[in-house]
Amino acid sequence: MNGKTIYKRLLSFLTSISLVISASACNKEEQNTKFETAQGTRDLKDYADFLEEQDIDYKKCRVDSTGDRVFIFEKKDSKYKIREEDTFNSILELYPMTKEELLDLNFKSDDYELIPGETLKVYYYEMHQFTLEELDESTDWHYHYIQPGETLSEIAQYYDIPLEIIQELNNIEDPNLIQSNTIIKIPKNNKEKELTK
Repeated sequence: MNGKTIYKRLLSFLTSISLVISASACNKEEQNTKFETAQGTRDLKDYADFLEEQDIDYKKCRVDSTGDRVFIFEKKDSKYKIREEDTFNSILELYPMTKEELLDLNFKSDDYELIPGETLKVYYYEMHQFTLEELDESTDWHYHYIQPGETLSEIAQYYDIPLEIIQELNNIEDPNLIQSNTIIKIPKNNKEKELTK
C-alpha cells in the first residue's frame, strides 16, 4: 500500500469521525435552520429553492458555519439489519440517536429484544458543504449590512428599489426605526453593485 492510498484512507476515516461527532451534536439540540455569519444571522429557509435543486430538504437540516463555509447536516432515514453480536450500545455507536429514540421508532411494547436478521429503523446525518457566496448567489435578493447612521431611504435610493418593497420583504413597520449592524434583504434588479461606505 503506497503513501497516497494510506493518506486517502486516513482522510476518509477522519472525515467519517467528524461527521459522526457533528451529527451527534445535531441530535442534542432542537432543529435549527439559523446560522451566524460575519454579517449577521442567516436562515436556511431563505435558500430553500436552491437547496431543493440539490435534493436537500432544509426542514430536515441543522446548520453550522465557519468563515465563509456553511455546513448543512440533513437527517436521513435508514434501516439497520441486526447481527448476532449486536447490542443496543453497539448499534447506538453507529448512529446519532439516543436509546429512547431507537426504542420508540422500533418497539411498540416493552419487549425490547434484538432479533438477528430483523431490521431496525434508524437515521443519520448527511453533510453538505457550500460557500456563503454560492448560497447568496442563488437568491433573488442581496443581503445588505446596515451601517451606523444609515437610513432605509438611503439604502432604497442606492439600490433603486421602492422603500415599501424593502419594508415588506423585511417586515419593517417603521422605516425610521431600523437597527444598525443587522442584515436586510434587498431585491435584485438590473443594477448589480455592492455598497461601499
